[in-house]
Amino acid sequence: MMVYFRKRFTLEDLTHFQEEIKGRLEAIEKKDNEDKGNGSGGGNQRKLFLEATVTPADIRFPTDMSLLNEAREKTESVIDTLHAPLRGEEEKVRTHRQKARKDYLEFAKAKKKNRRGIRRAIGKQLRYLRRNLGHIKELSTKVPLSELSRREYKDLLVIAELYRQQDLMYRGKTH
Repeated sequence: MMVYFRKRFTLEDLTHFQEEIKGRLEAIEKKDNEDKGNGSGGGNQRKLFLEATVTPADIRFPTDMSLLNEAREKTESVIDTLHAPLRGEEEKVRTHRQKARKDYLEFAKAKKKNRRGIRRAIGKQLRYLRRNLGHIKELSTKVPLSELSRREYKDLLVIAELYRQQDLMYRGKTH
């Protein structure tokens, strides 16, 4: 909520707050220096740590499962884009969207996630992703990848690397 609250302040307000904080810090330092000079035994060094970053609460931490699910959804979008010119000529390939989504949600909603369940869910998502990447490779022989937007093409390159890394970790049973 702090992010939305902070947006209400103007640049002048923020500058004023910054100057006020700086002035108070200087006053504290001056007082500490005077205490040390008087020999009043105030030898405690005080430090003030300020946290200047504010992070919105609605940003999620990307886990392996959420990354794989997002990658799977993006590959499905790429398949749709590549199949568009072939509509009517060829039947669209199966992506098992509903089943994959159901498997992901089943895992995501589970209260307790043990190692075996995590591994099983990641394996399923990797298999869905492998199937989709195979379909994309097959479609790219019939339709040029130039049909994709720049964003989709970039995402596809990232997804291929994500798949490679996740598959390597899955097969090697490492994190």
